Amino acid sequence: MSAGSHCVLLVSGLHRHPIWGDDVNEFKPERWLDPEAMVDPNSALNTAFGKSYAMMLMKTILAHVLRHYRVSSDVTKLKLRIAGLLKPQSGHLISVERRN
Repeated sequence: MSAGSHCVLLVSGLHRHPIWGDDVNEFKPERWLDPEAMVDPNSALNTAFGKSYAMMLMKTILAHVLRHYRVSSDVTKLKLRIAGLLKPQSGHLISVERRN
């Protein structure tokens, strides 16, 4: 590359590379239990306390919601587009039903 060139690293492509195994496209939340396991494009040395607090609050609220509701979707119908990051082309429908 020459000086002044721009370089974009698609983190989604990095994490889906076949060197990580045959199941890279499968949803396995346990992959993210170790905070060092994946590249976080939002991480920085000067990250404010507010981000950590917001993440903790978001996880707490999500846990309460998931305790009372079942959330599902059909990922086979999801169509992605690359726009710096992978994004759904026209949103992604989910189903939410109250647990008994």
